[in-house]
Parts: sequence; structure tokens; C-alpha cells
Amino acid sequence: MSKINTITLSNFKFFGKEETINIDGKHLLLYGENGSGKSSLFWGVYTLLEASFKQSIETDKYFQPFGSNEESLVNIYATQQICPITHREHCNSCIKIDADDDTEYALSLLDSTICGSTNAQESRKATDFINYQSIFKFQDFKNSERPNLYEVFIYSVLPYITFTSFPIKDKTLTNAGAMWEEYKKGPGTTTNHKGDTIQVYKNSKEYTDFIKFEKHFNQNFEVLIDFINSHASDYVEKLGYNIKFELKYTAPSHVKKDKNYEWIPFCIDLIITSYNNQVVQIKKPQSFLNEAKMSAIAVAIRLATIDQRIGSAVPNALKVLILDDLMISLDMSNRDRLMDLLLNDFANRYQILFFTHDRMLYDFVYY
Repeated sequence: MSKINTITLSNFKFFGKEETINIDGKHLLLYGENGSGKSSLFWGVYTLLEASFKQSIETDKYFQPFGSNEESLVNIYATQQICPITHREHCNSCIKIDADDDTEYALSLLDSTICGSTNAQESRKATDFINYQSIFKFQDFKNSERPNLYEVFIYSVLPYITFTSFPIKDKTLTNAGAMWEEYKKGPGTTTNHKGDTIQVYKNSKEYTDFIKFEKHFNQNFEVLIDFINSHASDYVEKLGYNIKFELKYTAPSHVKKDKNYEWIPFCIDLIITSYNNQVVQIKKPQSFLNEAKMSAIAVAIRLATIDQRIGSAVPNALKVLILDDLMISLDMSNRDRLMDLLLNDFANRYQILFFTHDRMLYDFVYY
């Protein structure tokens, strides 16, 4: 397990000049009022490690001058300059991490070597980023809706989960997110006797392999859901609530026609099964529970997912939890329990970077 020694940001979002934060492999408790740069730090590390799964053509847009690209993350006051070696225009905007094993990860318009880096990918899979917005997504449903956590799993879970490997279409997949992307592509196409491009035949080897792949994906997904269901309720209890719940997985399906392939997404329902020792079946918990209790359930699911991920992480990967205003909807007693949970259950396995804009919370934790 490696840890972060320093984080350097230059002309990135809030940071208008090069700033280096020395952590020295320790945990970090950081207080700052809104607009002081906490989120820039959060998104800086996130952008850096996410780049390991991208190509430089996808990351360049983050470092183009402010106003020239809608996705630019360059500080608004940064000035353009010319690199004397490559003669490329840039704004001296970069993100860099130095780890305690002498590994360096960097990303800028002039340096995109992290893109495709296997070591960086392993660190991203073993690191998690949780902020208030990601927790709120668990309850961001209308009262009339049954909460389907499909989007939560697509963006925050599957890309960093390892399933047992499966060979398909001349490649072997292990990443759950990559498997889902492959599923959406379908079994493949072929050419019929008329020369038309059609979907592969149902009796073909390609389609038989695809059906096996579909079964493999669903079996692994069910194992993941079972793991979360068996661990997350314990975390809710540690956060001070007598609430039990389960995630119900409905497998994806597909329709293969002669020329078209259509897929129907999987569904993950959140159902409350027990409340204060009373057996219930609450299928719209956002209409029954207050925000603090829904946040506790969301945090519990994310922490249980982290438990599942750490078992597949390589030994020398960065293992960092970066938490930004995670407790904003919890009262002080719940905050106390969450901090105890983080320190007792996770601090020995992860380096924790905890950001807050709440001075009372900072003083409470610090002292």
C-alpha cells in the first residue's frame, strides 16, 4: 500500500499559481470555507487518477485556456506561454502526486504519460472519492419514483470493480465497467448472403459466447450485490440507525433482431426491510426517511463497496479515501459515529483525506 506524500496543483481551477500540499503519507483533515479551494483539490486528484483510463486526446481539453473549451479546468487568470522544447502553447496548468514509494503521477497539456498507465489504473481502482453530491444521488428521486441506483453504479462503482475474467471477442475482460460497455455493444455483426450487415445468427458461436458472457456478468453482479447487502446494514447500525435494507438486482436483457441489437439496462432497487425492529417493505425510502438517514444508507453502501474492492487491489497501489463535506447532512452525534467508523475500520487500510467547510466539525474532529 502506497500513500500520497505531496499534491501539487498549478493554474488548476481555484489555484492560480503552483501550490504544493505536503501530507507525508499521513491522514489529512482540511478545513476551508466555501470557495477556498477544497473542491479543486478533490477534483484535481480525481482528474489525475481518472486520466489513467483515458487517452491524451480526452484529457487535453482540461488544460486548454479558460474560455476556449467548455470543459477547461484551467484557472481563469492563467496566461498562455510557449513550451521551449515542444513549442506547444500551454498555461502551465498541471496536477501532480508524489507517493511515498517514489512513484510520481502527473497530468498536463505537456505530460499525459499517466494515460493508460497500469499502475495508475490500479491506484484509481483502489482509491475512492466521496462528496456530498455523490451521496445525495442515492435520494435524488421524486416521491413517486422507485429509486433505481443504476446511474450510481455506472459512474461510481462498476468502473472500479473487478469481476472474474471472461474471454470474449479476442480479449479477456475483468473490469465490471468494461464488461457492461461490452454488453451494450451486443454479440456482433456478420454479412448475410445478400451482402447486408446483420446481427450474428442465434445458432452462431458468437451468439452462444455472448449468452455465456451475459450469464457470467449477471452472476458476478449478484455476488457484488450480495456482498453489499451482507455488509452495508452493519455500517448503518454503526452510524446509529436501526435500519436494515437490501439492494435488489434485476438483470439486464437484450433483444437481437436481424439488423438491430437493443439492450435494456439492469436495475438496482433500494428497499427498506426493517425499521426500528419492525419488518417493513418500503420501496420508496426517499419518501419515508429523512435526509440524514438516507445519507447514512448511501455512505454505508459506498463503504461496503470499498470493502469489496480492497480485496482485489494490488499491494503497491495508492489506497486513499478522499472525502469532501461528507457529513453535511448529518447531525453531530452521527458525525461522531462516522468519524469513529472511518478511524476504526478504514484508517489502517487507507490514507484518509477529509475536507470540510464546517469549522465546528473541524474543531470537533481535531480536538
